[in-house]
Amino acid sequence: MSPVARRYAQALTEEAQSQGALDASDADVALLAETLDGSRDLRMALTSPVVSHDKKRAVLKRLFEGKVSDLTLRFLNLLVDKQRDGQIPAILDAYRQLRDERTGTVEALVRTAPPLSPDAADLLKAALEASTGATDRVDL
Repeated sequence: MSPVARRYAQALTEEAQSQGALDASDADVALLAETLDGSRDLRMALTSPVVSHDKKRAVLKRLFEGKVSDLTLRFLNLLVDKQRDGQIPAILDAYRQLRDERTGTVEALVRTAPPLSPDAADLLKAALEASTGATDRVDL
């Protein structure tokens, strides 16, 4: 995690916590990450030096206004204003890592030849949680 991404992620975490909006912020970050992961065009527009800051702010407002909190939308505009828009994906990743540290969550990626049944997945998650002593987020 880059120091810049961590610093901005920490700032969002602290501000969300001071407003009592950590859960909303977590949901917003998940939506932003999913949207960016699914749209190469959006990622390219945000990282392009050719696209003006005004256009980037307008795109973010159009896409996310009413879908994310005002805090998150102001945070995105701040990133554009500070020319950190190209680092939004890294900042979102840093935010999720800080959240996982805060909640004691460990992520596990599990690959199996045949798909696991829901019961087997629950048993695997329980075994992982017992061995790590943390809440595990299992991606099958």
